[in-house]
Amino acid sequence: GAILAERERIARELHDSLAQVLGAVHLRLRALTSREDAVAPAIALELIELADVCEEGYNDARRAILDLHESSRADRSLLDSLRAYLDKYSGQCGIAMSLEASLKHDLALPPRSEIQIIRVVQEALTNVRKHSGATAATVRVTQDKCTVTFVVEDDGRGFDATEELSDRGGFGLHSMRQRMEMIGGTLSTDSASGRGTRVVAELPNVPARAPIPSI
Repeated sequence: GAILAERERIARELHDSLAQVLGAVHLRLRALTSREDAVAPAIALELIELADVCEEGYNDARRAILDLHESSRADRSLLDSLRAYLDKYSGQCGIAMSLEASLKHDLALPPRSEIQIIRVVQEALTNVRKHSGATAATVRVTQDKCTVTFVVEDDGRGFDATEELSDRGGFGLHSMRQRMEMIGGTLSTDSASGRGTRVVAELPNVPARAPIPSI
């Protein structure tokens, strides 16, 4: 509960400070670049580049706020949280996203595992937005007696898997693996240049403990 409350607090602070500052600076820089008589051509080019940087930072801040907010919702199941996040994230980044879950019953994982899984999926989708050039991405969830598996797959340009360990290009794979290790799981990738990427997160099928009934 304390972790979720802290995530929500950070999301509010990001919205009230960093996101609003970046948004205001971006708009003012765009306004300056539209005034052809205000600056020399060389300076105008610099202003355009600065405006682009601010716009990217603003978009990153908005998505970070969404990530924190959606991972702090205790009133939703894991699948409902993922579905709601995909809907909102798709609207922000313009990439079609869907959730496919072939489960015989509701998925119930320990709260700590749910939080880390949501963050891993969010990070994987951030990579899709920033690096893949994809038009669509799918999150698939499957479960058997021993394992729960989450797959994030896109139709983008992919990357050279031989460079994976160096984490070149900001893929964040090391951070995602650490999150999975924290909950006793594993993370692997399947990709090659020109054929998209699959990120596979697996963890032991340890259901959440049922609450003790009140007397």
